[in-house]
Amino acid sequence: MRCRPAEPSDITAIEEIFTATVGLGAPAPFELPAGYTELCLGWYLGAGRPDAAVLVDEGRVVGYALVCCDEAAHRSWVRRRAVRFGLRSIPAALAPRGDPARKSFVRLRLRDGLAMGAGPPAPARAHAHVNLLRSVRTGTGGRHLVRHIDSTVASAGLDAWYAEINAPVGRRAPALARLGGEVVHRAPNRTLTALAGRDVERLTLLRRLEDAVPLFGAARPHQDVIGQP
Repeated sequence: MRCRPAEPSDITAIEEIFTATVGLGAPAPFELPAGYTELCLGWYLGAGRPDAAVLVDEGRVVGYALVCCDEAAHRSWVRRRAVRFGLRSIPAALAPRGDPARKSFVRLRLRDGLAMGAGPPAPARAHAHVNLLRSVRTGTGGRHLVRHIDSTVASAGLDAWYAEINAPVGRRAPALARLGGEVVHRAPNRTLTALAGRDVERLTLLRRLEDAVPLFGAARPHQDVIGQP
């Protein structure tokens, strides 16, 4: 298993991993709304692609690390696309017909997005979105990706980065803190709570580069969801 820079030919695999894990490590039980994957991944696979990496196992892309060292550019890009996504999605979410679960997903995602926008400022000038297929969430894959993020952030002259990690309430925060990250904020994730059928919270984890312990341990690397519900 190895980590390498992402190439244009990896974009499809990255998007497939995203959709396969969007529901707390599992696919959503409905087709994702039009434009949602682009909203979540578009900046990283466009302007941010030079800093992205993929995890490869026997020639297959099984995970990725999407890194942002330009918070202002990312925030501006997402803000514009979020408005477009909302304007396009709200009519369908309010329509009397259609999949109730899919409509609920849109309503809750928009509500969570507004809550995130009104939340505390970013705790660092860089962030990352890390994701792995469920089949490889044990072992060294997560550590390979974290080392890539650390190196990318350091090369940009920055000393810390953060990630937003979704987890069942009370399950991951203590372990993550022991593994070199500090949980600096937590908030309910209504979208994933509805999808998973249990209470899910969004943990904002800050990693300072002076902390030498890998962010993800060998037991159960967990999905980071920057930009996800």
